[in-house]
Amino acid sequence: MTPIMLGRSKSGNLSTTLPCGSNRDGFKIYLFARIFDNLGGFSQFNLEDPVLVYPNLKLVSNLVGDIVSSDANFIKNLSNMSVEQSAQEIFSLTLMMRMLIIF
Repeated sequence: MTPIMLGRSKSGNLSTTLPCGSNRDGFKIYLFARIFDNLGGFSQFNLEDPVLVYPNLKLVSNLVGDIVSSDANFIKNLSNMSVEQSAQEIFSLTLMMRMLIIF
């Protein structure tokens, strides 16, 4: 499985929303943190146990409805977010929509 960056922070604090895990792997997400120094070196910390993140099908259904509606607030909301936040929202939505198709 290819690692995907879910966020970054220069302040040392990071808060993020996890996308749902794959149904092929029991909705598990394997997490790690990579901490970089000013010279480009890094340390990696792996969480020992995976986290279970199930799809929120009602949320997906509402988001899809917003996207296809005439007053698509989803797109407006993305334009008010940082690039990282927008990418995270789109990534999460894509994974959840995939779950809708599979279920």
